[in-house]
Amino acid sequence: MLKLGMFQAKTILSDREEIIKIIETFFEVGKTKDLAPLREIQLDDNSFSSFSDVPPYDLKDFKTTISLEELRFISISDYDHQIRNPKISVFGDVAVVAFELDTERNANRQQGVHW
Repeated sequence: MLKLGMFQAKTILSDREEIIKIIETFFEVGKTKDLAPLREIQLDDNSFSSFSDVPPYDLKDFKTTISLEELRFISISDYDHQIRNPKISVFGDVAVVAFELDTERNANRQQGVHW
């Protein structure tokens, strides 16, 4: 779960723009190696759970999710990304987002990764 409202103090954004900004923040962690935003944009709550296509294939709590994300982002270097074709549905204070993610690492382009 990502937290909406993180950027409201800085600027007033539409829901769509704010959601994309939060997702961008997530992927920027791998480039900047500043891991603090991972804890800021995700909900530290007992109801939090995440699932990944990377083992272990189970639902993870906040602490486990953050630990695994930090390990993943520390091991990534020299990449760029572009979010394409975002489809955002907002239901009250919950949003569901699907998008294509293009990544570029050392001049090797990987297209069409879906999240």
